[in-house]
Amino acid sequence: MPKKQKVFKDSINLYRFIRLMLGQDISNRQIAHRWKMDEKNFHEFKEGNYPVPRLAKLSELAKVLNVDKAILCQVAEGVPAQTIYRLIKTNNNNALIKLISKQLYKAHN
Repeated sequence: MPKKQKVFKDSINLYRFIRLMLGQDISNRQIAHRWKMDEKNFHEFKEGNYPVPRLAKLSELAKVLNVDKAILCQVAEGVPAQTIYRLIKTNNNNALIKLISKQLYKAHN
């Protein structure tokens, strides 16, 4: 019996956020290229078979998406993509600051 592969739900969430930010008109190949990620790894990432990349790669992705890396880290740590997207699109900076503050508090403790 084949070994069951772990699903990285945070990767799937991050991929949803990428799609929300960039739309459907851009191909996965183009996203991988802009993010400087191997296409095979990107495919595995979007399917949840590859973990969320490290902070340096997230910083690169933040530039591609034109969002602050602290906000992107919220998505990478499991805050629903739709929630963050809605806060960005409505310019709800107070809620974004609260999210980041909560995360910093958790990290500190």
